[in-house]
Amino acid sequence: MSATSCSGISGGTPCTAGSLVSLSYADFGIWAINNVVGNLPADSLITYSAYAGGSTATTSMTMPTSGTATYTGKMTGVLANTPVGGSENVSGDVTVSVSFSNGSGTITALNITNVVNVAGSASTIAPCVYPAAAAACTYAVYAPYETPALPSSFAPVTLGTGSFSGSSFNALVSTPSVANPTIMMSDGHFYGPAANEIAGTFTISKPGMGSPSQGMIFIGSFGAK
Repeated sequence: MSATSCSGISGGTPCTAGSLVSLSYADFGIWAINNVVGNLPADSLITYSAYAGGSTATTSMTMPTSGTATYTGKMTGVLANTPVGGSENVSGDVTVSVSFSNGSGTITALNITNVVNVAGSASTIAPCVYPAAAAACTYAVYAPYETPALPSSFAPVTLGTGSFSGSSFNALVSTPSVANPTIMMSDGHFYGPAANEIAGTFTISKPGMGSPSQGMIFIGSFGAK
């Protein structure tokens, strides 16, 4: 195992995604662990993990007990196609709306929009050879071969249901760009002395189902205020 990095295909210096949005209490990012296995080429086996944390988590005692709030921020993530290989870093805009109640509350909206590939980030170590040859198995290459075909541009991630207890939340999320997912989870926490910021992670994935449909996994983290 070699160095880790923040949404980096090739390992490197550890970093965070906090620069995407100016946050005072929370932090978020994607770690890429480059596993060195025998004589295999570098970057041939990479493990991705999303994280969200912060210096000052809101306590249950200081959470708002009524009212509503809307948080806006950024997302960073990795989209990978399995088992054909290939991955790309993605980014997007985040909006989270919540309704506070005494000791609990509801996430009324969670939208991740403008999901786009980070230029130059697509892996070429495992090129897309099925169902068609391509330099890299990016979402744009992969989507038309799904049945039915997926949107040519990555569709927004939206909320199914979401709630929080104390200062932690969990939600179900989905996107038309990962059809028939088996995992669609998001969780995280509020940060700051009075729930000033929010940060979390999510995973949307489906297993490979055979020709012509293969697997896809989208992991990400976000921060907003």
